[in-house]
Amino acid sequence: MESIRSPTKLSVELENDNLIMFGSAYESSGCVLRGVLRFTLTQPLKVKSISVRFTGKSLHTWSEVVGNGQEQLCHEDEHTVVDHHFDCLPRQSKLYTLPVGNHSYHFEFVLKGSLPETTHVINFYQVEYKLKALVERPAFIPNQSARQVVHLSRQLYSPHSPEFMEPVYMVKRYQNDLESIISLPAKIYAYGDTITLSIVISALHDHLQLDSMTCNLKEYIILGNSGVGTLTDNARAHGRHLFSTKVNQFSTSTTTMEQQQPQRHVDSEDNNNNNLKGGLTVWAKQFDVVLPSTGTEMHCDMDNDMVRVRHKFKFILDFHHTQTGHSMQLRTAVPVNICALSLTTQQLPAYESASFDLAYDPNIAMGSNTCLRLPTQRNTGLPTYLEALNLGSDYEEHPPPLVF
Repeated sequence: MESIRSPTKLSVELENDNLIMFGSAYESSGCVLRGVLRFTLTQPLKVKSISVRFTGKSLHTWSEVVGNGQEQLCHEDEHTVVDHHFDCLPRQSKLYTLPVGNHSYHFEFVLKGSLPETTHVINFYQVEYKLKALVERPAFIPNQSARQVVHLSRQLYSPHSPEFMEPVYMVKRYQNDLESIISLPAKIYAYGDTITLSIVISALHDHLQLDSMTCNLKEYIILGNSGVGTLTDNARAHGRHLFSTKVNQFSTSTTTMEQQQPQRHVDSEDNNNNNLKGGLTVWAKQFDVVLPSTGTEMHCDMDNDMVRVRHKFKFILDFHHTQTGHSMQLRTAVPVNICALSLTTQQLPAYESASFDLAYDPNIAMGSNTCLRLPTQRNTGLPTYLEALNLGSDYEEHPPPLVF
């Protein structure tokens, strides 16, 4: 009699559950999802079919005010953005009888480059991708399944472009009272990166006192993006704080007016002596900001037909005039780019290293027990680059003229 309970547990092993597409939706060539479905049987098993299905769905929710404005009508719009199916054992008229032992089925899905990225904006917009493996059993016997979530992101920028690798400096002045210089080591970062922020605040006269500095890293999500840099009429904005801190203690130093503004012309010798005697205060602070490491805590920069995501550091400097007691604020915004690919990711291998690469093997990629052996270097009869440099020239220094 066929056992009602399944004698084993399915296991889905993916080569990578965080897929990255390079370029915009109009230029990306897409990516490939590869994996293996594994299970071990301790007794023979009859099945109708074994299949793997990859689906992606988008859910857009919004509310509409009805009646006298006291009630809201909620709407949901769900779309299937991708639905791929792979038959490991296709259904047929007769049942399959699987023998005792280990069973593995390799699968592969080619995903087009125009798919939307994984997005989670609660109560507004969501895009999710899931993989489901199904073992279909005979009638009256429960089927067995295994599910896994796949995160899909897009690399809009080249992280090794010079424009992103250079340090970022933002200088802003509040009238003739205060000047701030904010610096970052680079403009582009990825999940889990650490950003070292440095800020130097200089007083432009000796009657200022800095009270505090507030730093926020905000993620701005605009829904209803048209995808061409403009927004639709019903676009909605959503934001969240990724990092927030308030600093009350700074390292301080004093400097003269001439040291801060050497280009300023001093008319009288008395004013010059006063500036040299009276020191102006300079406040400095440096701290690290650790970015979230998962896609649910932070999105990459996006720009597709439905959503646009950007990131900014927002600084608020609170200070007051020591004589009048007047309170003032200096606000500064520094945009940064968040991408899926880390700056520490290795680039293409050197020419000599690439010659030892192997063709893709699912058993090796999925962690099989197959031993990986590098091919031995064969003598092709051709000299290496170093040998070619040491070879003497075989041509004549002054060849004879051509005869026609």
